[in-house]
Amino acid sequence: MVRPQRKIVACLGSSSTAGKRQAFDWMAELRRRPGNGQFEFRNFGVGGDLAYNALQRLPDVLACRPDKVIVWVGGNDVLTLVSRKVRRFFTFWKRLPRTPSPDWFHENLAR
Repeated sequence: MVRPQRKIVACLGSSSTAGKRQAFDWMAELRRRPGNGQFEFRNFGVGGDLAYNALQRLPDVLACRPDKVIVWVGGNDVLTLVSRKVRRFFTFWKRLPRTPSPDWFHENLAR
């Protein structure tokens, strides 16, 4: 009997996607569900990432030749708008090429 090839679902995002530490591991939950046996979920989540950082990983996502892609970004982009201190921290930590803003988030998401 030939087994059908599993469909690849690439999941791109930040810690909410990575599912480590305090973040809920929703991909593990999806893997456990009996109806999802035909899918292979691949995790492209990195804690602290903004939409810009996720966009930089897009070539890796596409290289796995996914059938579907789930993109879950934006939470950290919103955090950078909370205060100047948080914005400076993310800009330094994530080596951002420019100051985060709603317009920049939209640009990265559109790309």
